[in-house]
Amino acid sequence: MKIGIDVDGVLLDFEKGMLVQAELYDMDIASGKGKIHSKPYFVQNKYDWTDKEKEDFIKKNLGKVSEESCLMAGVKEILPRLQNQGHELIIISARGTGNEEMIDIVTKKFDEAGVKFNKCFWKIKNKVEICKQENIDIMIDDSPTICENMIENEIKTIYFRGIRGYNLPENPKLIELNNWGEVYRFISKTNLYGVNPQILEYVGKNIFPKYENDNGAHGISHIKQVIDRSFELMLKNDLKLNRDMVYVIAAYHDIGHQRDAKTHEKISAQIFIEDENMKKWFTEEERKTIKEAIEDHRASSDHEPRSTYGKLVSTADRTIISIDEYIKRTYLYGLKNYPELSRDERVARVYKHLIKKYGENGYAKMYFQDDKLIEALQEIRKELKDQVKFENKTRKIIENM
Repeated sequence: MKIGIDVDGVLLDFEKGMLVQAELYDMDIASGKGKIHSKPYFVQNKYDWTDKEKEDFIKKNLGKVSEESCLMAGVKEILPRLQNQGHELIIISARGTGNEEMIDIVTKKFDEAGVKFNKCFWKIKNKVEICKQENIDIMIDDSPTICENMIENEIKTIYFRGIRGYNLPENPKLIELNNWGEVYRFISKTNLYGVNPQILEYVGKNIFPKYENDNGAHGISHIKQVIDRSFELMLKNDLKLNRDMVYVIAAYHDIGHQRDAKTHEKISAQIFIEDENMKKWFTEEERKTIKEAIEDHRASSDHEPRSTYGKLVSTADRTIISIDEYIKRTYLYGLKNYPELSRDERVARVYKHLIKKYGENGYAKMYFQDDKLIEALQEIRKELKDQVKFENKTRKIIENM
């Protein structure tokens, strides 16, 4: 599951400090009338202050309160647990807008606590746009306005309601939680894929880290995309399959790439079948089916997958998130496996490979209806019609990698 996370009021206990400083500022510098507006989310809007006073308050206190604030209770313990379950944690925050130092302050706190994230998006004004761009499954935010905006855009949201938040109307896509213990329980029980939590934890701890040394072509990002697409296609095509098996096939399918790209499907299958831990969760017959599905997933295979499981992961593996991303992946694959080629030869190889795989008569097969892939194929085939233009585009992309 991809989890978007706000910072202030969710990861950092920032709000209490701001409220204390607001009271002091009102008494010592501003009107002294106290809070006169109850609903505004931003603390400076709760007082009868002039615009100049609001600006002065923010200038004096943002950095000071950030430095003094601690991580929310449970963050240091629970975030690694969620990552061990296979979830991606992605910061999506407005922090840093107008003051880059605010980012440095909080990243230092994360580093000192050993808290890590898969991606970080700072200075974000439109969080919905990032959530859609990153295919976020659920967003955690303490701003009622942002939560309302999320659910209006069909994005499932945890309203991490803090001391500044107000009540929001009930909505199927909204759940109100107040601490990280509740978040951990909810996400663990929700289990987007319906997979055995023990398998999620084992794969998260022992299998996913093995993809981290990949140069990007078949790394953890690709594996999680294939997992997501496997379940998406399974549901869309109403396939009555064992969810644990689907998850494990997708999780293991490229693990042999770092040993030998040309026979990676056989190596990946062997790594799975030799994993004694898998015997806890699968029968011998199920393990045989998983092994065969991993062996059969390769697009250039000379035979059709032997089971529905193999056909599913093979179709999911054809995922093209974007043409630019696929160009990057193909170039990185060539960089690793064909080091003798010059840069121009690698660029030419990208074009030739994509023509061979995804051109009009390409070998990549689709065993289930996949509207996203059909749309992506139409787009990539249109661009492949002009080789010079395509290769120039490839050069620009790799220059910015």
